[in-house]
Amino acid sequence: MWHLLKLAILVIAILFVLSFFGISIQGIIESPAGQANIGFVWGYILIAWQWIIEFSLDLLDVIIFWN
Repeated sequence: MWHLLKLAILVIAILFVLSFFGISIQGIIESPAGQANIGFVWGYILIAWQWIIEFSLDLLDVIIFWN
């Protein structure tokens, strides 16, 4: 529970710092460059997730059928 509280405080602090410098998260996300970056990172997240699933299934097969 403590870690979740620390994370929430960190996120709020980051938002205050960004607001202080006049940086709009919405503007960054909606910009063409922001959309391209999000798409690029999301593609690698999907590849990593697929690799984790395949590795987990292979590990499960080894554990179940180990004789």
